[in-house]
Amino acid sequence: MSARAAEWPSEVVPDGVRHRVDRPIVPVPPLADLGLPEFASFQNGSYAGITFKNTYFVQSSQAQVEALHFHELVHVVQWGYLGVEGFLLTYAAGLISHGYRNSPLEAMAYDLQNYFLSSGKPCDVATDVRASLDRLFPNLMSGRVP
Repeated sequence: MSARAAEWPSEVVPDGVRHRVDRPIVPVPPLADLGLPEFASFQNGSYAGITFKNTYFVQSSQAQVEALHFHELVHVVQWGYLGVEGFLLTYAAGLISHGYRNSPLEAMAYDLQNYFLSSGKPCDVATDVRASLDRLFPNLMSGRVP
């Protein structure tokens, strides 16, 4: 994590988050190779960071970019709240329907990242993400306890 990100309060960084600066290229699942050709462009994309459950990877060249860490923390909370199946289904449907940048989970992460960039401080990620997910996907979220 960047130096300032390591100092974020506990309400910003969920319990159990693991961060890893990896190779020059972050790992992307080989979805097209697994029989999902509609995800070939995602699989072949170049990303500064990617999140899998409570672990996120960033390109070593981007390790000091606080906004990137914040963006990936949004995804950690999304994974935690939606669960593995819920996250993967929601993310995949968003990619197919809206493309990468405008998919609902990415749009949420970018919106909160932009707030972070403009304010210079992190928000209560868990509360904001959960409220946004409840608004965006009320049927998906019914029965969940925030």
